[in-house]
Amino acid sequence: MASASGGPPPPRMRQPRDFTFGRVLGEGSFASVVSATEKETNRRFAVKVVDKKFLVRENKAKYAMVEKEVLNRSNHAFIVKLFYTFQSADSLYFVMELAENGDLLALMRSRIFTREAAVFYTAEIIVGIDYIHSIGVLHRDLKPENILLSADNHIKICDFGSAKIQQPTPKDATSPPPVETHPQQNSFVGTAEYCSPELLNDRSATTASDVWAIGCILFYMYSNRPPFKGPNEYQTFQRILALKYEFPESHLNIDEGVSEARAVVERILVLDSKLRITIPELKMMPFFKSIHNWDGLSESKAPILQKLPMDGTREKLAFSVDELSEWYGRSMNVEDDASMSNTVQQVEIVASEGSPVDSEDNFQYPYETAEAIDEDWGSHSLEGVNDVIMHVEPNQLREVALTAQKSSVLAPILENNELVVMVGTVGRRKGLFMKKVGLMLTDKPRLQFFDCDKYIPSSQIAWSGITSVTLKDNKNFVIESGKKTYNLKDLEQHADRWVSAIKKLL
Repeated sequence: MASASGGPPPPRMRQPRDFTFGRVLGEGSFASVVSATEKETNRRFAVKVVDKKFLVRENKAKYAMVEKEVLNRSNHAFIVKLFYTFQSADSLYFVMELAENGDLLALMRSRIFTREAAVFYTAEIIVGIDYIHSIGVLHRDLKPENILLSADNHIKICDFGSAKIQQPTPKDATSPPPVETHPQQNSFVGTAEYCSPELLNDRSATTASDVWAIGCILFYMYSNRPPFKGPNEYQTFQRILALKYEFPESHLNIDEGVSEARAVVERILVLDSKLRITIPELKMMPFFKSIHNWDGLSESKAPILQKLPMDGTREKLAFSVDELSEWYGRSMNVEDDASMSNTVQQVEIVASEGSPVDSEDNFQYPYETAEAIDEDWGSHSLEGVNDVIMHVEPNQLREVALTAQKSSVLAPILENNELVVMVGTVGRRKGLFMKKVGLMLTDKPRLQFFDCDKYIPSSQIAWSGITSVTLKDNKNFVIESGKKTYNLKDLEQHADRWVSAIKKLL
């Protein structure tokens, strides 16, 4: 039926009742992403459900507006596609294409990245970012978690809430005027490990800022970690500003082409954004010599990647004494101990059944980043340290750690002679939405929730009542205690470490 003006009728506005909603794919502080099937067409989507009350209360409505504007502008194989938007009394709904194979972070953590894979995925990221720059958009929060993978393992860049829109789309003169993304143009946005130095120096983001993030991601492919990662956000920033990074002597994931990849990283990780390599120059570097048709990457076949060798389900991690000392604060002077070597001996961590390495059902759609608990105790700061304490000179390190704890912000909520085994920011899910809380596991043993901002203890999980601890995927785990079920999410994707640590103390 034609409209009154003689043209085609406007598309029908979708409503929540038009969809059958499935499992939760990802969660954030004000949004959840769920799988959904449109009843009329039987098409599958990923639907981002945003809490309107939270947006108003936290003055974050602009982020939803920016994301909608960017996705409406975009039309590219490497950018997640937005199909519909609608709202209910309580929520905004973004109906997007479903990326079925998780995100790049999970892929890098579980697969061997050959030279072919590193070239392929870095090239696709370059093409996707080059496209959004061409339509006047800066991403400003590019990281592996925001790069999804389609069913055929091509990338889909997502999460444009922090984007900056510079100009209307050049190809469409009728485009609406650009949305002002942030009143403070030079304010920090994004994620610490991938933040460019110009943003830390209160300068405006440019296309070079996104290029910086590409260099950090390529480094991760080689080294299995980002180039700049301190024990907390502040020290991460200091490492970025000092350009303090180094390639490990042995490259875990790349089997060849190391020197060419290093050359790319070194041309990207330049403090002065004006001297940083540009995307056209990047494409000409020897590392990408196998790419003959940049425009045809979406039609090419993604490389098949083998699982990381882990001696069964064992993952080996090494922590230097410098890192261990830094994680536990300046008062932990372990370097003065003549009995300690320069590098803490490798420890083996046994992954439990159903861990992300073995799981085929590990699709994630992240929209929130873990926040540091504070400058000394964050979700980054104790990563793996609990395993070191359990395996390397436990009595000596325990006493030193107990001393270090006395000056931490967690000291008031710790009991006498009680050592923190793990601490971090987790999400506690209720319905479709999630609340960020601090969670602390001690060797008493005790599982204590606390306020992440004020460090005030809240409820505890009754330790004597725990009947099961179950790993769901790389982020989610469930604790059953008495009649209560705690659905928890580790925002750093190390749910298996929580499960392993708790089970060791049960």
